[in-house]
Amino acid sequence: VKMSETLRFTGKVISATISGRAGLWYISVQVEMPDKETIRNDHDVIGVDLGVETLVTLSNGEKYQGVKATKKYEKKLRRLQQSLSRSVGSKKGEKKSNNFWKKQAKISKLYFKIFNARNNQTHALTTMIVKTYKTICVEDLHVEQMLSDNKYAKYIADSSFYEFRRQLEYKANLYGSNMITADTY
Repeated sequence: VKMSETLRFTGKVISATISGRAGLWYISVQVEMPDKETIRNDHDVIGVDLGVETLVTLSNGEKYQGVKATKKYEKKLRRLQQSLSRSVGSKKGEKKSNNFWKKQAKISKLYFKIFNARNNQTHALTTMIVKTYKTICVEDLHVEQMLSDNKYAKYIADSSFYEFRRQLEYKANLYGSNMITADTY
């Protein structure tokens, strides 16, 4: 594989995985590196509250708005899906036309764009919180029950609460922070 950029990390290359998504190809290189110490401002404790209006509210009063990527691209996504449903091959038993596959690829790219926007913000916020605070307290949310509410389900899914908490957990272990899960009540 020819590569146009140099590896950003020094160490022993263990493996490489090539994957494709939404018409784009990626290579993931696994490198063995020595552990390095994390430099951070050791503030004591912070409470993290996840919400629909503001994605993250910290107990010190700082608020971070969510990207709301699904809402941002909702009209474009609706138009593309309507166009796909009208194309030849959308009905059961029909042979899929080339235009059908082109429209399918456009929808796939748009979903990937939404995923990347949401994921980028989640990584940035969780890394900032874990690098700044020694102890992090997060409410134990029952996301599945929250998604059963038809009124706010779309906004809760767009905020990706579970992914936020999952990233906080693994990054807390990685950076040496303590994470406490507070009971809902």
